[in-house]
Amino acid sequence: MSTYGLQTYDANGNPLITVDEKMTRVRYTTVAASGVSGSVTLDDLTDITTAEISIPLNVLYINQVAHEVSRSGNVITWTAAGSGVDSLIIVFIYV
Repeated sequence: MSTYGLQTYDANGNPLITVDEKMTRVRYTTVAASGVSGSVTLDDLTDITTAEISIPLNVLYINQVAHEVSRSGNVITWTAAGSGVDSLIIVFIYV
């Protein structure tokens, strides 16, 4: 397990990826507006491991949340998890 770097976990808390184990690059970014859900299909993700993250951009209070991001096949989906917070959505690929 890493001391520093990005670590991603599944819904049960099991580690999926640590940045220090593989080379990463940004594959896709977008800004998701407050309260707006969306998705994108990235055809080149077949058999590639990814990490999808959402970073809140305009948080006024500590308890505000950003969009929830998930992947199913080649489709990345972001779902508004609250209101009043725009989010930067980033998809990293691991090679």
